[in-house]
Amino acid sequence: AGIDVDREFDHPWGYRVRTSPRDASRIADPAHPDFNGLAGSTLTMNAGVKQLRDWTGDAIGPWTAATRTPARIARLQDVSELKVGNLADVVLWNEDLTPRLTLVDGNATFRSDGVPTVV
Repeated sequence: AGIDVDREFDHPWGYRVRTSPRDASRIADPAHPDFNGLAGSTLTMNAGVKQLRDWTGDAIGPWTAATRTPARIARLQDVSELKVGNLADVVLWNEDLTPRLTLVDGNATFRSDGVPTVV
């Protein structure tokens, strides 16, 4: 999948992952119950959107591809669009596509500025 070097890194889900051009992405944390098992996709949403944005120069299309298109294909009609009556958890992103603020059920659950949040 385009991996051209051996690499190990901390995955956002809290465990180490090893990638290699000779093998799939594997869980590299010996304490993980699935140690050496497939890690699944190691591409995070923001990294995928950023890569597509950088390739195309389009700031909106990658978000549509990552949110509205999958919802439409899955026939989910009350998600992926901010409007009255829809289900919505919201992530606001910084320019570099790192998360700035996450809202779940209208409550801030993450803020990058360090202000305490409701959990």
